[in-house]
Amino acid sequence: MQQEEKRTLFQTIRQKICLRSALYSYPRYQPVLIRGRFVGGNERNCFDRWEVIRKEIETSGGSSVLDIGSAEGFYVIQAARECSCTAIGVEMDARRFAVAEDQIIKEKIRNARFIFGAADTEMIPRLPASDLVICMSVLHHIMSARGEEYARGFMSLLRKRTKKEMIFEMGQSDESELSWAKRLPDMGDRPHEWIESFLKSCGFSVVEKIAEVDSYKKDKKRALFRLIP
Repeated sequence: MQQEEKRTLFQTIRQKICLRSALYSYPRYQPVLIRGRFVGGNERNCFDRWEVIRKEIETSGGSSVLDIGSAEGFYVIQAARECSCTAIGVEMDARRFAVAEDQIIKEKIRNARFIFGAADTEMIPRLPASDLVICMSVLHHIMSARGEEYARGFMSLLRKRTKKEMIFEMGQSDESELSWAKRLPDMGDRPHEWIESFLKSCGFSVVEKIAEVDSYKKDKKRALFRLIP
């Protein structure tokens, strides 16, 4: 075997070892595509959420998708595979980003890309405007860390990146077992109504609750919203 072939083989083996280490070193939010089949990822009920997203893509005729906090890339990959969309995900966790990137390379998925970095008020204006924007299980982390006004500004900027509609979901203050919930504004005993009011204050012309999905601990029901800019 020639020296260059040995180097290429070594790099391939090293990449596989690194990916395997990343894949099994943390609890995955989303299923991962391996040899054409999705495996694992029981932290989120992703397939139910995907069915809602898929219907919205088909109904709106959208051809581009932007996923904020794309984790292992499940929705980006599905939008590219099933709906032939140009799909981009933004993810700040290096392990999840590496797993997402590896899938589109190994599975030869066209029109899917990932950006490594934290989505914030500096990054959002630089992202491409897309027909459908996905923002799920993200804003409560932003709000708990930076406050309600920063979160409102973040959503206002993201609205300007939304051409047709956004699919939105966030954690609630009544998810009391989780540390970030204690740092959220008190949403009262009707958190879905509080979130709806907050989203309207961000400038969306339509805020429509289209489904309810499980919370992280699966002890509460979160609202899944369809937002029109």
